[in-house]
Amino acid sequence: MQPLLRGLLAGMLLASGASLLVSTVTSRFDSPIASEIVRHRRPGCAAIAAQAESQALQAVSTEPAPGSDRWSAEPEDPEETQTRPEEPTPVARAVRGSAEALLYAQRDRVDQALASIVPGTPGKIDAFLLAFASDANEDVFRNEALYAQRLFAERFGMRSRTLVLLNHPDSSEHYPLATLSNLRRALAGIGDRMQRDEDLLLLFATTHGAEDHWLYVDFEPLPLDQIDPESLRDALDGAAIDWRVLVLSACYSGGFIDALRSPQTLVITSARADRSSFGCGSQAELTYFGRAFLVDALNRTQSLTRAFELARRRVARMEKAEDFDASDPQMVIGSSFRAHLARWESTLTPAPKVTFEPPSVSAPGCGQRDCGIPPAASPVRGCRDSRPTQAPTLTATGVRARRCAIASGARGATQPVVARCRC
Repeated sequence: MQPLLRGLLAGMLLASGASLLVSTVTSRFDSPIASEIVRHRRPGCAAIAAQAESQALQAVSTEPAPGSDRWSAEPEDPEETQTRPEEPTPVARAVRGSAEALLYAQRDRVDQALASIVPGTPGKIDAFLLAFASDANEDVFRNEALYAQRLFAERFGMRSRTLVLLNHPDSSEHYPLATLSNLRRALAGIGDRMQRDEDLLLLFATTHGAEDHWLYVDFEPLPLDQIDPESLRDALDGAAIDWRVLVLSACYSGGFIDALRSPQTLVITSARADRSSFGCGSQAELTYFGRAFLVDALNRTQSLTRAFELARRRVARMEKAEDFDASDPQMVIGSSFRAHLARWESTLTPAPKVTFEPPSVSAPGCGQRDCGIPPAASPVRGCRDSRPTQAPTLTATGVRARRCAIASGARGATQPVVARCRC
């Protein structure tokens, strides 16, 4: 089978979800392109298919065909071939040390974090923060989770009532991992420390999102479950937490609203169900929504709903300036929740602004594999605290302002990868 047909077939099979058939193709025809696809595939990431097609077309001029010296109308210039520098291949950030030992330690890590949380005070509405940053490959999610912890502790009376679940190679010895199992255990433990008829949970989750509505969870080589709306609702209901503020910062996060809404819940999402949101990437410090909602709006007001309106307008201005499709952040407040929220906010005392300062990041393990796309699909960028291995490639839309949408269906496969995967 010619290299072009091998690559195209693998791309089409992956776009349709036929993972088993792709594996069969790779085993029979030893295609380096198809093998690369299988090695990096992620559920619902049809953008890989577009990359496979692009690589297959390139293979026409780079792989010899049977019975010919080269399958190309014009052979490459030997001098150009010899002098062309070999580009470094970025890799996913991975667990340092034993992945098995890290997984085995998680129950104790969550319990230790829960042990430091002060129980709610009877007769007073207290609030508890659970921050969840689940993609280890980019600093931006860690930055937002740790800043949210500081912000809500210092400005919203949650000191000693915060817990962070975080996937990042620099923090795996200090914070429990952001996994579905740890999320369930943390929610249950927080629920046990709350006065359930009065206290609030504020869940802030930041990661990539998929068109078919799930939150991306990744820390290689751990086999981690992705989180769909039903799984998140089940975890909240299992913890028997009644009063909920749920803030989801991810592409297509509006697709979680129907599953999460209730009379006692406020749901805020960074995008509507069919839209991407912006601002992540290996060089970004905060997403558009993270900066607008956490750093800007919540430092101006202690009203969550007012902060959302401020953030929504700020995000719209940022997106318009970059000529992006509007992410259209969403807010849905339950019929019983508005009055309860107002009672809690009335107890808050004025507090100074909390300055955002990104944590330092060490260079080892830096790399990027956005939404499963093979490394060749993304510009090679270095860590914020190390020398870049290659200068960032800026497009008309600006790499620094892009956010990765994990695409599914034909939508991700019919547009250039650089336009669809905005990290």
